[in-house]
Amino acid sequence: MTSYVGRATELAQARRLLTEGRLLTLTGPGGVGKTRLAVRVMREVADRFADGAVFVGLGEARDASLVPTAVASRLGLHGLSGRPGTDLVVDHLRGRATLLVLDNCEHLLAACAELVGTVLAACPRVVVLATSRQSLGTDGERVLPVPPLEVPDDDGSGPLAELIGYDSLRLFADRARAVLPSFAVTEENRGDVVVLTQRLEGVPLAIELAAARVRSLSPAQIVGRLDRRLPILTSGARTAPHRQQTLRATIDWSYRLCTEAERLVWARMSVFSGSCELDAAEHVCGGDGVDRTTVLDVIDGLLDKSVLSREDHAGTLRFRMLETLREYGHERLEQAGELARVARRHRDWYDTVTARFGAEWLGADQLIWLDRLPRELANIWVALEYCVSTPGEAATAVRMIDRIRPYWTIFGYMNETRRFVARALANLSPDVPEYRLAVWIEGFLGVMRGDVEVATTQLTKARELADAAGDDALVAEIVFSWGIGLFLSDYSTQAVPLLAESLTKYREHDFLEGELNALCFGGFARGFSGDIDGARDWLEQSIARSEESGEIYFQGWAMCALGYTSLEADNLDDAEKFGKQALRFSAETDSWFIAAATVHMLAWTATRRQRFRRAVTLFGASDVIWASIDLQARSFPIWVARLDQYEALTREALSTDAYDRNYARGRAMSPESVISYALDEQPVTAPADRGGLTPREYEIAELVAQGLTNREIAERLVIAKRTADTHIDHILNKLGLANRVQIAAWIAGRQSPG
Repeated sequence: MTSYVGRATELAQARRLLTEGRLLTLTGPGGVGKTRLAVRVMREVADRFADGAVFVGLGEARDASLVPTAVASRLGLHGLSGRPGTDLVVDHLRGRATLLVLDNCEHLLAACAELVGTVLAACPRVVVLATSRQSLGTDGERVLPVPPLEVPDDDGSGPLAELIGYDSLRLFADRARAVLPSFAVTEENRGDVVVLTQRLEGVPLAIELAAARVRSLSPAQIVGRLDRRLPILTSGARTAPHRQQTLRATIDWSYRLCTEAERLVWARMSVFSGSCELDAAEHVCGGDGVDRTTVLDVIDGLLDKSVLSREDHAGTLRFRMLETLREYGHERLEQAGELARVARRHRDWYDTVTARFGAEWLGADQLIWLDRLPRELANIWVALEYCVSTPGEAATAVRMIDRIRPYWTIFGYMNETRRFVARALANLSPDVPEYRLAVWIEGFLGVMRGDVEVATTQLTKARELADAAGDDALVAEIVFSWGIGLFLSDYSTQAVPLLAESLTKYREHDFLEGELNALCFGGFARGFSGDIDGARDWLEQSIARSEESGEIYFQGWAMCALGYTSLEADNLDDAEKFGKQALRFSAETDSWFIAAATVHMLAWTATRRQRFRRAVTLFGASDVIWASIDLQARSFPIWVARLDQYEALTREALSTDAYDRNYARGRAMSPESVISYALDEQPVTAPADRGGLTPREYEIAELVAQGLTNREIAERLVIAKRTADTHIDHILNKLGLANRVQIAAWIAGRQSPG
């Protein structure tokens, strides 16, 4: 969010090296500016790559196995197949011309080197730009050391205009003005500013930390304090490069200038991965020397001192620490003997977060939770790592995993789930409830990724354990797992009684998520087995239960199933109507599995209407969405025969050239464009023109400007009224507005000529 200063030479070198090879690593110590340079390079060369550039920050990853996952996630891939993350990345990039930027590789060097080597070997049009404190050591790598900013080599007595041309002085002045707008390099302070940048050896992070002090200290006072800190570098062991020692001493100096409360919070904040919200910081950092009610004031002080940075997500502030400063804080935490206690508080907080998600995501706050939880996943992985590596805590890991089911059944974190569940099982006694729950999770994941051996073995074992313990709630899960497995394997008739049994058991235990699952997929199975009326009955029950709770995710599945059921009954109008409603719900919740299944159904409907070109375009478009979740329609036997039938019809109706041309048109769409095309809508307003609103939020803002009430908006867009209410709250928060009249005025202002 701050301006970019200098680096013209390095920018030119990086641009040139990226044309000469396919892997460039920017190296240098922490705080030297590798990330900022990489971002600047990426922006300047992205237009060379037909498929754009993708930036992947790896600072949040604490485990080598999460590197491919982080890259896949930034590429918009959701691994619902359960295949290794590296395979997802390679398959996605294989034919693409993409610049892949990997930032902060040093703490996961071997994993990054392995992934990069695999990608470059399999994806001939991909170029990788990496940042690391040391080179990756991969074949073909070019290394560009990132030096500190240039500093004057004398006392700076030349012309002032020439002096402030040095990048180090420009950076200091720019960051100083950020906290003290009146600051400038003048004839009076020029000597002190020169000495300061020389003392800090041009290291950008060190300069920024010092510049943050000009609100309370003059440049001369900062130099005086640095003079008392930096002489420690002139004696004693020197195992680190000199500039790294300079940065360390500068951070030491900044740390000692903090209040005692600021030092404690700095150290305790280091247990977070990525960013966190204020209430998390208050819980983890408060107590034992820091009054919880003052944590916000302490954080304000650390923001002023450039130790923390802030991010705004839909009106919610989150706080982040640079990796170099996080490492320093973590070291201080260990030295103080506080690491175990604070890590436990961190785990306790995210245990609570997962509990709240499990209790609230199927309700009026669903969109809020589906927006929030992805930002919490990095910290949830850290909390799970604590559980599986700390004696006596494995059961908590299983409970946490169970609560966030959508993130391993819907949004594609199967590999992470399998790894944590396996480690938890190894540390659990077979007689505790979490053991049999973990065995079921492994079996259910086997069902979802088509691993019949694992599914059969683990579900059978889980059933034996559940029966022996009288755990009827778990029996419901196991019966549902068998039922959905049979349905996906094209045994709909055999699946129906199992899904009916699970529905009864779920209702006995008042488990809404299970009830909605059983109703939706039981409705699918009844429709595909020819029981059209029974299917509609269950699906209408599902919609009614969803509307009662205020949730919309399962409404999307129910609408999709109603579309397929209508198609089976030769009611093409209803098939299209329900399909489009399903797409709108899936767009609300980012449920690409629903979208993929629905677009295929709409393609079959178009075929039945003899709109063959549109049908083939939708075939290609649906494949785009299936690929984004690492699946294909043919992954599921339930769809294979129907796919063969409808593809044959379109191939008979069109010439080979027309078929290929329309299919390629669909394949060229982005997932978002696919939705617009399937809905027969015009492309949504470009992000740059929406003022920070999402496409749906901007659409709702336009409807507000037309004078529609929330209920009318809900009816127009086929969404729940509570969903419309939530969207309007988000719009008001994002735009800093107070009421609907102001939303209308904002829209009018953007649509006015000129």
